[in-house]
Amino acid sequence: MNNQEARFILGAYRPGGQDANDPQFHEALEQAQQDPTLKRWLEQQAATDAQMVQALEKITPPADLKANILMGAKLSQQRQRWQVLRPLTAIAAALVTMVYVLSFYVHPHRNKTLTSWQAVSLNTINDLVESKDRFNFAAAKPKDISQWLRATDSTAAPKMPPQLNELRSLGCKVLNEDGHCITIVCFHLTPTELVHLVTYDTPTPSMTKPRFMEHNGWHTATWTADGKTYMLATKAEQQKLEQLLL
Repeated sequence: MNNQEARFILGAYRPGGQDANDPQFHEALEQAQQDPTLKRWLEQQAATDAQMVQALEKITPPADLKANILMGAKLSQQRQRWQVLRPLTAIAAALVTMVYVLSFYVHPHRNKTLTSWQAVSLNTINDLVESKDRFNFAAAKPKDISQWLRATDSTAAPKMPPQLNELRSLGCKVLNEDGHCITIVCFHLTPTELVHLVTYDTPTPSMTKPRFMEHNGWHTATWTADGKTYMLATKAEQQKLEQLLL
């Protein structure tokens, strides 16, 4: 079992630990214990799912909802059932909308999941920021980083957006994930905020325009150019991310 398969299975793992002894999750959980990256991902998923459960538990339906539904079922046999059920339909629709909006707020774009290389990249960025990992090359000028990457013949050497060349850089990290090259270049977006350019050596079809996404506090923009896939990631506001791509 690889990490991608384990993530798929653990996507259904409940945060309360009810599934810990379920044989369907046994192999995937063992994989998570052996792989630090997968373990961090599972912990983040569990924390987010727990927030979702707590938020949904705070929703209190109207006290007379059950009685209204039963009454509506009885009256639905009459000719003008649509006129009778309209208030009940509105109540049900409001509740469904409330749950949907709340789930979107707790976990925006939940149906859009990160690919393996994106997840690995964000975990590596966290380690770099927290000094748990080191840059392969550190420099304050983006052009120096570009020159170093070209000199090392990195297959994922990025073509940086012009706006990034005006920022002060920190350094770069080169990874190998499942035979693919990933380059991470970190910049100071503001004195207190960072932005990171990730380059993956394989293009993603149908992504010529930036696709924005939010995941666990990260704002990302992903697009394909020059036969590679690029991702800008920051914990700053999405508006600042968009300005870098104008």
